[in-house]
Amino acid sequence: MVTEACGFWAHSAAVDIGNDTINDKDGVTMGEDGKFRYKDECNDVVTIEQAVQNNGYKAYIHRVQKATVTKIKHHSIDQKGFESIENRSYKDVIVYYLGYDYGNLFPLLVGLKRRLSGHYYYYKKSSYDMSSVEWKEAGSNVIQELSYISKVIKDLILLKLDAINGESYGVDGTSNSAINTDVKITVSVQNNYKPGYDQYTHAIVGSGPMRILGTKHKDTYKPFKDSALGTTYESASIYYSSLDNHLSEPLILQLGDSILYRLDGEKWVKDAQMTFDTLEKNLKLLSCAHIIDISKSIPYKCTSSYCKREIQVDRVLDKSHNFTLYKHHLMDSEPFSISSFVSDVAHQVGLPPVWNIKCICVYQYSQTGEPILICFSSGTHQWYRKSGENEWSMEDGLVGHSDPKDISNRLKEIYNGLNEVVEPESGASERIEENTPKAESQDDEMPTVDEKPYQRPNTGAHIPTASVVMGIVGMCVGTAIVVDIYNYHHHPHLSLISRTLRIT
Repeated sequence: MVTEACGFWAHSAAVDIGNDTINDKDGVTMGEDGKFRYKDECNDVVTIEQAVQNNGYKAYIHRVQKATVTKIKHHSIDQKGFESIENRSYKDVIVYYLGYDYGNLFPLLVGLKRRLSGHYYYYKKSSYDMSSVEWKEAGSNVIQELSYISKVIKDLILLKLDAINGESYGVDGTSNSAINTDVKITVSVQNNYKPGYDQYTHAIVGSGPMRILGTKHKDTYKPFKDSALGTTYESASIYYSSLDNHLSEPLILQLGDSILYRLDGEKWVKDAQMTFDTLEKNLKLLSCAHIIDISKSIPYKCTSSYCKREIQVDRVLDKSHNFTLYKHHLMDSEPFSISSFVSDVAHQVGLPPVWNIKCICVYQYSQTGEPILICFSSGTHQWYRKSGENEWSMEDGLVGHSDPKDISNRLKEIYNGLNEVVEPESGASERIEENTPKAESQDDEMPTVDEKPYQRPNTGAHIPTASVVMGIVGMCVGTAIVVDIYNYHHHPHLSLISRTLRIT
């Protein structure tokens, strides 16, 4: 709607220097001619194009079609100091930003050009703090003015969230910033800052305050929903799962000593529910790791306090090799994370947390239902054997996709070894020998499948070493967990029962 402020003939135009050449953002659209344009409050059409970006800066040219520029806005906020332009016939407005200011949050220099003149008249901010909306006349030497301004705002930083321990980078989040090359940000890590989580702290080399323009992760810009430029910070920290070796999933961002953010989509937001007293709880909630109960043979809910998800359980009975396999997995076999393992309620020691895995294979002894062999089904297939009451050790006798016959032989050895040091359970007092007669199957009512070796999917997951601290969590993807559980069994056939656990 055209307001009275637009004038009777509506010849006054308001240019919003915060707009960008991005289609369908802040009212900007791209026409059939390939040009970006938007309408001001008086329905005047303003075209916008990005000038050549170099030397660490970028520029946009806003051009009104029929009206005259009489007002300058920045993200809808009126800018002051341009009152005199109402009496002059300005058509073009050029605005300069730092090249790494992806949100156009901090305009540096504004130029206005008259219709009958090829010259720009420049304005710079009276003060380069975030709250300032005051502008004043500047000199005509753009390079000189930008060089001066850049020194004033050398504390404006784009955080490189995936920077590793000991890495340093420039103000623009790259190793070779085009401006303010004397400012470097260094990264230090405190492993296991909270059990299962690492804290990566970013600070200016030699100390100094920072104003955070935004963040970049794996070359993807992740801004703040509400600008964080109003406050300076001595440091910023990002939290990752200790298993996230590639720093793929940032969990919580900390600015200074007390401000915590989480991602809402691609933007960082403050969450009133997050405090330092609940930091560990929120890290687990955001990473959403699961607790696997290796005693289960039917669908069950994850007992994690932070992720109440159901887990699928698929059962494979290999009668020809005398074991039963259970596969625990999230829906659709998407990658998931495991913080810990239990058997009923007993915590299992020696089984490390797992990040970004699709399948866990657990072998149970059929007569007692006791798990005695576990394989992390991934690109490397790491194996673990039961070594004591609720204790596990790495298994070196099996490698990768081991043959079912080798698995069967190893199960016998593990079972016999356990019976030498622990009291046998009811129904399991007799030592299983190589030539044990085959008993009649008690599962003949179960559907059978072709007798061929079970092939586990190649998930390509990263498996940490056993020395990784327990309780670590990774990404939450809301899909399915596969745990293969083999029971040492006295039956000569292979049967498959698939049970589905819905993840909620």
